[in-house]
Amino acid sequence: MIDKVSNRKHILLVDDDKAITEMLTMLLETRGYHVQTAHSGKEAISRINSHNSTDLILLDLVLPDQEGFEVCRKLKENQNTRHIPIIVLSGKMLSEYKVECLYLGADDYLTKPFDYEELVARMEAVLRRAPLYAGNKLVSQGEESVVCELRRIIHEELIVPFFQPIILLESGELLGLEVLSRPKTTSLLSNPELLFKAALEYGVYQEMEMLSWKKALECVSGFSIKGKLFLNCSPYLIERPQFAFLTDL
Repeated sequence: MIDKVSNRKHILLVDDDKAITEMLTMLLETRGYHVQTAHSGKEAISRINSHNSTDLILLDLVLPDQEGFEVCRKLKENQNTRHIPIIVLSGKMLSEYKVECLYLGADDYLTKPFDYEELVARMEAVLRRAPLYAGNKLVSQGEESVVCELRRIIHEELIVPFFQPIILLESGELLGLEVLSRPKTTSLLSNPELLFKAALEYGVYQEMEMLSWKKALECVSGFSIKGKLFLNCSPYLIERPQFAFLTDL
């Protein structure tokens, strides 16, 4: 007989509000998760270092001893813990907090108060992606080969832009086009989500963003369609001096 308990995913819930941790622990355990709690950043890091079976961390940003940002940073800089997925649960609604968390390595961000079923769905989505990484490195390919593939994509400009039309509902008129970037490769990095996550992990995220913009602007220059062009980017891209070259295209 299979021991179902041994197959349960281990969740570390980090929040200084004991009422919230008690409620979420009860709810998550009814869904088959094994939940441990920590009420400070120091306790969270100690628990993770002493128990290497943590599958997912639910992290609040407001903690009594240090901010959740700092906890996230420490865990993602540690080779032994950087592979553990983190979902930030926070009452901070401004996009700048979400962006900062994602740049520190968090896998998702959910604003309080949140729908319980949405939390579970996001947890399961993150856990499904987690097996693609081993020790925070893409499986089936060594670290060196992933870096080489990233560099090849950038050097050979193997990014293909796709354009999603945005239509005004009232008039049916075309407002503009949203640019979606897809890598031209048959490797595991052909998945755009994995491509940009690997680019962030190995320090070439902004180069990949700039290449995506460059290819999109080159392509759209031949269009006769009037309207706006919507380009996705991080706020840090437009602060770089290299950003200026994009305005010349």
